[in-house]
Amino acid sequence: MSAIPNAWILNQVKTIADDFLTDTCLIMRKQHVKLAGAARRETLVIVATGAPCRMVRIGARYDTNVDTVQGQQVLGDSFRISVKPTQTIDVDYVFELDSVEWHVVRLEVTQTQKVWNTAVVGRLRRG
Repeated sequence: MSAIPNAWILNQVKTIADDFLTDTCLIMRKQHVKLAGAARRETLVIVATGAPCRMVRIGARYDTNVDTVQGQQVLGDSFRISVKPTQTIDVDYVFELDSVEWHVVRLEVTQTQKVWNTAVVGRLRRG
């Protein structure tokens, strides 16, 4: 009995993994534009449109969404978003999914980067 090569197994997992990216999202990167004087403004530059992705609720384990309920701060739900491994993502990226914007809180690179690029995201609130 011969051992199955790791590359073969990884290719099989990648083939199946694409089927789990059931949503599409707009991916943007934050860019700071210098205005007159020392003023700066943050803008979003489109990186990819219609990018296959998947968002999964992971609970209130991370400080990504702090809400106020009856004067008390409470953690909102946290989410993980996954995209194809060929899609670059970074901490200054913003995802739009179903007209809601999500900012990257933390990249998750341990054991997932060969199948998906994954990040913990929080809802982006503009105020």
